[in-house]
Amino acid sequence: MSKGVTLSIRGAGAAVQVHLDRDVIVGRASTSDVWLPFDFVSARHLRVFAENGQWFVEDLGSTNGTRSSAGPITPHSPISIGSKLELIIQDLELEFSRSVPEVVAFTLGLSGSIARQLAANMAGPTGYAFIEAMDGPAAGARIELQDGLEGVGIRIRGATLEFSDDSEHFVVRDGEGFGLKVGEKPARRLRSGERFDLAGSDVAFFDPLEAQLSPIPEPEVEPVESHDPQDTGPNFQDGESSDVPGKKIPLAALMVLAAVVGVAVLILSLFLV
Repeated sequence: MSKGVTLSIRGAGAAVQVHLDRDVIVGRASTSDVWLPFDFVSARHLRVFAENGQWFVEDLGSTNGTRSSAGPITPHSPISIGSKLELIIQDLELEFSRSVPEVVAFTLGLSGSIARQLAANMAGPTGYAFIEAMDGPAAGARIELQDGLEGVGIRIRGATLEFSDDSEHFVVRDGEGFGLKVGEKPARRLRSGERFDLAGSDVAFFDPLEAQLSPIPEPEVEPVESHDPQDTGPNFQDGESSDVPGKKIPLAALMVLAAVVGVAVLILSLFLV
């Protein structure tokens, strides 16, 4: 297999780049490998995959479609990336390149960071999460949580709220959001609007992107009806009904069955007399 491709995604701000070295799904479902948390992106929008040393992109039947410079691409018809391929999903520009610059290698853990950065670019300067002091001398002071941070200490010093490694309170990345770690306790997820105590002061966490980044489930897959001759249907416990919608025995059939049984009993009794 080839060494991979570089995917550059541009929204309203700077492009986000990631190197893909395996097959991935691009879509709005948070379980997608490359998560694009926008309403105009389908849950499973694109598939990027390698075959016989060549890399391809396939639209998976998305609702709003995918366009190239030549027009809309046909769903479920893979197109070769070649040396470079530029695609558009409404407000997003995706560029696939066979050149491999020094960009971060793709991991599933990176998907949340990509989603946050793209969503923040689209939302503008107000898109970053932040912590604000709610009382005391530092009331009103706030610090922004840049999406690239992995873990940073926070403290109140006089009238300021600041980052510091000399603190028991650390803000850490938690998927597409943030968590709080206090001392040796395990980190817990922070929700927008949540307040917590910071060395005797009341502070609050706010994330303008939380609603947009709320995970959506994978598309439901229709159950496949079993045709296994060994499958005799569900087992019912005593007292449970075995009625299945659409499978009830008609009343007329029951009456005919009762008549047949009655005639059989009458004939048998005549032979026994």
